[in-house]
This record gives sequence, C-alpha cells and structure tokens, in this order.
Amino acid sequence: MKAVGLAGAVGPWRLIEPPDPDDPDLPLLALVDAGDVAGALDGFRRQGAQAFDRMLALDDTAMIDTFFEGAPSEDLGWLDAEARVVWAADAREALASYDGYARDNVAWGGAWDVDPTRLTVPTWLWYGEADRMVPPSQARWLAQRIPRATLIVRPGEGHGRTIFGHWAEMFSALGAGPPAP
Repeated sequence: MKAVGLAGAVGPWRLIEPPDPDDPDLPLLALVDAGDVAGALDGFRRQGAQAFDRMLALDDTAMIDTFFEGAPSEDLGWLDAEARVVWAADAREALASYDGYARDNVAWGGAWDVDPTRLTVPTWLWYGEADRMVPPSQARWLAQRIPRATLIVRPGEGHGRTIFGHWAEMFSALGAGPPAP
C-alpha cells in the first residue's frame, strides 16, 4: 500500500466526544457492546427503513432534495446536474437493502479492532471545519495517532463538499507519495 486517504471518515466517536444521551444509536450500540451484534444489526436495519423508505419512494429529484434538505447551500456546490444523477443511482443501489447501513453503524459505533498507530504509510486526512456529521475533533484524534498523517481541515466546508468537492486534489495527493517535510 502506497498511501491512505480518509475524507470525512468517522473515528471511534463515542471515545472522542461524549455522545448525546438521546442519540437513537446508543441502545443499539449497547447491544454491540454486550455481544449481541445480530440484534444491533436488526435494529439498525429497522432504523434505516424508517429513515429512508419514504425518501426512496420519491422520484430522483424529490429524493435528492429531501435527503439534502437543511444542508448549507455552500456545502452542495459539488451537486451539479451530473452529480445528482450519479448520487441518486448510488443511493438507490446502496439502500436497496439496509445491510450496508446497519453494518456501517455497527463498525463505526462499536469497539474498533483497528489500531491507527500501526498505520505506516503516508495518510491524508481531509475534513471540513463546518462538518456536522463528522466533526474535525475526529480528524484531530486520528491525526494524533497515525504516525505519518497529514491533516487538512477545509475552512467553512461541510461533509459533502469536503468529500465530493475535491476528488482531483485528493487522488493527486495519494498518487504523489509522501508530503514534503
């Protein structure tokens, strides 16, 4: 492996910042902590259905508008007409079942079996200063533990713009090798 890039990637969030006690994920993650991964997966599948079934029944335009409702307009600059078509197709495929949604929630909410201190290749961390989904505190936590990390926090950018608005730059950095000292 030559390099690793993480864009708006979730860290072990329950360790980084105290979670909101009303977070609906906490009872399901308590199942994971108790060893009932199957029960947690089932609960997250039900949660996914409740969150997305109505949205997926809409046409593509309405589905996209519903999903991104309330997102800051400056964070949606990447979502042009072509990206909307791709995003809609990807969302429908990804949410054809809620298995991926459930497994993602268990993976990033449960105990980690990955030790970031053992990552030895150059690692770029790209985060948005205004990201409401994955705050920069998670980036800083990872940067403090990954030996060859380069942290880039984009001022004023949220989750979507950070991830989708800089593909060329991110792929270029990953292909270029280690950053200059």
